[in-house]
Amino acid sequence: MSAFWLAFPFVRFTFFFIAGILCAIYFNGAHSLALIALCVSFGIFALLKIWLPVSRKQRFVHYQSALAYIFLFAFGYYILHLNTDTRHNNHIRHCEDTIDFFMANVVSEAEDKGGYLKVLAQVKKIKTRSGWKTARGKVLLYVEGASSSEFRYGYTYLIKAAPISIKAPSNPEEFDYAKYLSYKNVFHRAYVKKGAYTYLAYHPSNFIVDISLRIRNYLDGVLANLIQDKTAYAVTTALVLGVRNEMDNSLRQAYTSAGVMHVLAVSGMHVALIYSVLVVLLGSMKKIKHGNIIFTMSILCALWLYALITGFTPSVLRAVCMFSFVVLAKSINRNTNIYNTLAISAFVLLCLNPYLIVDVGFQLSYVAVAGIVFIYGKLYHLREYENPLKNHAWSILCVTIAAQIATFPLTIFYFHQFPVYFLFTNLIIIPLSTCILYAGIATLLLSLFMPLGKALAYITEKLVYLMNRIILIVEKLPYHVIDKIYISWLEVIIIYGIIVAVFLFIHTRKKIFFHIYTVFILCIVSWQYVEILMQNNQSKLAVFHIKQHTAIAFVQGRSALLLCDSLLVQNEEKLHYHVYPYLNSIGVKYPKVESLKSATRIAYSDGKNFLCYFKGLLIGIFLEKPKSNVANNIKVNYAIGPAWILKKVKADTKIASLGYPKRYDDVHIHHYVTSCGAFIKNLSD
Repeated sequence: MSAFWLAFPFVRFTFFFIAGILCAIYFNGAHSLALIALCVSFGIFALLKIWLPVSRKQRFVHYQSALAYIFLFAFGYYILHLNTDTRHNNHIRHCEDTIDFFMANVVSEAEDKGGYLKVLAQVKKIKTRSGWKTARGKVLLYVEGASSSEFRYGYTYLIKAAPISIKAPSNPEEFDYAKYLSYKNVFHRAYVKKGAYTYLAYHPSNFIVDISLRIRNYLDGVLANLIQDKTAYAVTTALVLGVRNEMDNSLRQAYTSAGVMHVLAVSGMHVALIYSVLVVLLGSMKKIKHGNIIFTMSILCALWLYALITGFTPSVLRAVCMFSFVVLAKSINRNTNIYNTLAISAFVLLCLNPYLIVDVGFQLSYVAVAGIVFIYGKLYHLREYENPLKNHAWSILCVTIAAQIATFPLTIFYFHQFPVYFLFTNLIIIPLSTCILYAGIATLLLSLFMPLGKALAYITEKLVYLMNRIILIVEKLPYHVIDKIYISWLEVIIIYGIIVAVFLFIHTRKKIFFHIYTVFILCIVSWQYVEILMQNNQSKLAVFHIKQHTAIAFVQGRSALLLCDSLLVQNEEKLHYHVYPYLNSIGVKYPKVESLKSATRIAYSDGKNFLCYFKGLLIGIFLEKPKSNVANNIKVNYAIGPAWILKKVKADTKIASLGYPKRYDDVHIHHYVTSCGAFIKNLSD
């Protein structure tokens, strides 16, 4: 093994551990084999270490390394199985009887959604026709007419409702909420009617989390009382305490488009700012006896105290855990490789919750930090300024560029957009948000001294107002964001290969990295060329599943005509959620949207039924039983409509937009959109 790789032992160990977790997620099932591999590899490794003579150990070092990697891979695979709730026989997913009642303990803070409350609960018992029995499983509750004060963390309720499985999305490329929740071990939801619940007891599952949430709620109330402007309060409490429920969706989108949403998510940047202040304030402790130990413990206590008052949000826990390892490494005067430190912190977090590996925030946090470590120094030393102000601005710019370069492939993959003015925005917003963070914390610390607390709250409010104004100005600039970008996981890997090869070539000037860069560039260009070529020649018919609506797309090349009912045409939110993701993913960025009643392509219409031609095929859209002779007598290639209407229609292929197979076996329906999801037919052949 080369000396280069020997310098990164924990990176290598964590890599195989993560590989095992990912294999368990995407190729789930062989848990027994993983356990056998875990035991066998450990046993052989231990035997080699104990019984092998010292003189022969060097000859078997490669075998020992291979056994260690197998052990870590199997450990990662098996630990995911241990952290999956559905492996338990008493999980509600395995309950075949109808659940009439269930007892559940609230395990999250409630979100007021206007008219109903959204809260996560852990099932303790269920009642079926066979009586009460112990059960487990998390259920997402939607409680009608309830207030957040009723459903606090730790409250146990008797609920009259039946948990139902969360279904996968019905349309391609639609956000998979079921998969997102499954990574949090949530597989069911329950709609609870007003008054269909009874408070039983107060039993918090974790007293530390309960205390943390109470502290955060108290501090949130302090900010709400001191900061009068609602928007300023929402931004401040998000930035300081991580409470984002009060954020307006339009403002949230503005921050996302400007590329500065990270300042509102209490995360690594905030912890780094607090850490830097603590180092300055407590640095003198190192001069006293045992000062290094006292300094380290003080820093760790302060960081974990901040995690406590922010409610132990996942992003803060990640950052505090990461910085804790950095502080500990420095305290024992170990010049450890920062990549190893990052790998150890990631390993520990993944041992506690292996599903973090598919968490977008977790991925972006570690990639951003690794990117800053890898890229920042190479950029910063390209030019140095003697003027402290210029040097500080250059430092912020380099950090921003490094973080953006490191994260943009993942950002594009997950969010399909790229903020154009991120450099300009971050150069202003990072110092401004830093001031708001410090001012917000100072406001909380001095809130007991009311005149001083009010003065600081006023300053915080004005700083937030200024930051919001800048963000809204950036949002109105032309081409402020490049959106509708879709790339695959393979393209993400290739782009990261290009980034690493470029910076290694700049740093080492070795030709091998230039050749690797060239190969990767050729791969990504060839991939894009083939993809665009295929998109230009595509022809598709798509029938989407949107409850109580009709949406049919005729795709030709990289353009499309989308026919909808008149209500859906006006509902951009539903189109963006259910329809546009698929069309954007196949290269159609701006489909032409028309109402069925006024569409230019319609060849015949009686107001409720429509006939049109596409690629030489006659397509019928039937919303009620055909009354005219034309619609009754003509045979269409594709008929789209409710199953009970298609029963009377002559067609080669029938696509039911409503109805289920068991009720209409005699109709000869080829595809049920309600049960099978969207119908996509490739007409290019």
